[in-house]
Amino acid sequence: MLMTLGLGACLWGNGGPLSDSVYVSTMAELRAVEVDTLLTAAARAPARTAILAKHGVSAEELVATAENLAKNPDHAIAVWKAIDRKVTQQPAQPKAPVSPPRTAAPIVPKTTRR
Repeated sequence: MLMTLGLGACLWGNGGPLSDSVYVSTMAELRAVEVDTLLTAAARAPARTAILAKHGVSAEELVATAENLAKNPDHAIAVWKAIDRKVTQQPAQPKAPVSPPRTAAPIVPKTTRR
C-alpha cells in the first residue's frame, strides 16, 4: 500500500498527473493561442487540439493538474508565474505592415522661376 502511494507521489509530483514542466509548456502555448488576434475563433479549437497532441496531454489531465495545484496555493502561484514568463518570452506575432498615409495630391516641391 505504501509503495503504491509513493509511486503515485513520484509520478504526480507537486501539481498532479502532469509534471510542472509539461503543464507550464502546454498552458503557455494554450494561452498564446487564446490571445493571438490573428487567429479566428474557428481556428483556435484545432490549434488547442494540436497543442494537446504535441505534448501528449488530455484536457482531463490539465484539469486534474489544475485541481491538484489548487490544493497547494504557494506552488500554484509559482507555476502560474512560470506560465506567464513563458508566454511573455514567446515571439510576438508579426504585425501587418502599415501603409504610409496618403495625401490628396502628390507633394511636389515648388520651383522658382526667374
